[in-house]
Amino acid sequence: SYNFGVTTTASTNIKFHHNFLTAPDIDYGRGFTYNVAVAPGLCTGNEIYNNYFYDHPTSNQISGDGLKLYNNIIDTTRSASYRAVGTALEIGTYTGAEAGTINNEIYNNIIMNSASYGIKITFARQPTKNNLFKNNILFNNGLIEGSGHQLRYEFSDDNGAGIADNTFQNN
Repeated sequence: SYNFGVTTTASTNIKFHHNFLTAPDIDYGRGFTYNVAVAPGLCTGNEIYNNYFYDHPTSNQISGDGLKLYNNIIDTTRSASYRAVGTALEIGTYTGAEAGTINNEIYNNIIMNSASYGIKITFARQPTKNNLFKNNILFNNGLIEGSGHQLRYEFSDDNGAGIADNTFQNN
């Protein structure tokens, strides 16, 4: 698992590419987490691209700003034995990302074979907005839940910040 975990300082120009990440024999593990908790606009030039994330029991997460996620394959996201998670990619504000999840670009990815949703967009406490989802291929998701959902918006802990101004194009 790769964790972009930034709590008080900016992170810039981190490139994570050409990796194979898998966790077939453990009960809790993800390919990556991008969790940035600094003011918007301080994290620039960060990219996760040309990776193969295969067979993980826990969702990959983006929570913060300024990330480009492109040309990746996210294949087979299972659910951990003690909780049904299994979403291939969760986008939204989680603990620590007090600036919100904004200005990220998610494009040209293949997202497939997840137990739950292909992409879940959520927020808790801070906004999830101005994110671009373009040219992604989502298929064969919702396997365990039987929902077949490729994309889901989920609202929780609504403080009025919400989900707004996200762009979906040619997915």
